[in-house]
Amino acid sequence: MNDIKENAFELVRQIYYDGVKPLIVEKEDYAYIRDPIFEIRRNRVVAEVVKAVIRLKLEPDGSLIEKFCNFLKKNQNTDGSWNEIHPNYNQPSALITSIVGEALLMNYQQSQNNELEKPIHHASRFVLYQEKSTGYFLKSVLNTADHLNVHDTCGAYLA
Repeated sequence: MNDIKENAFELVRQIYYDGVKPLIVEKEDYAYIRDPIFEIRRNRVVAEVVKAVIRLKLEPDGSLIEKFCNFLKKNQNTDGSWNEIHPNYNQPSALITSIVGEALLMNYQQSQNNELEKPIHHASRFVLYQEKSTGYFLKSVLNTADHLNVHDTCGAYLA
């Protein structure tokens, strides 16, 4: 079992360092993942990378994580949400807000960065507002289909 775990970890490391890391754009105080096809700065992609980097300790220090979190904080909407961004779609989403909120929460738990408390709480209020009945969350204004992953992700974030 250890061999499988070690092989999986090495594969993820290789994907990160060979595939993701070259697409990271670092500015003075923030960073994001460059989309080489559509040139879109996707909140979800940055948040998922933050979670992987934290869980797998892929970066030697927290400076890149902090830059990613600064990018996410800058892109939070005034209602506490983050947008789901596609080439023809850019809408506030409870699903994306939950994913970004979890990334910020993971970083907060690791770094105790008090600047993350406000965006995390603001995101939680937004997600709670999207709960249409117990355990059922509205993904976004335009995407109202009943998706199990939306309910699970929003519920897990709030938990």
